[in-house]
Amino acid sequence: MVVELLGYEHHRSTMQMQRDAERLNRMQLDGLLAMQFTYQDVVTRSPVMLATLGDSVPRHVA
Repeated sequence: MVVELLGYEHHRSTMQMQRDAERLNRMQLDGLLAMQFTYQDVVTRSPVMLATLGDSVPRHVA
């Protein structure tokens, strides 16, 4: 499993977004579960974020 924190600072250009999309696709093709969260998820919605992560683990491991 890969957990990624998305931020505006690193997604300002078309090239940065392209690289991230290619990286995410490569991880998925390699069989990894990639979960993306925003800064707001971590700071203001952490219970929801943690529940989402908890729900994803059994599904990916099985």
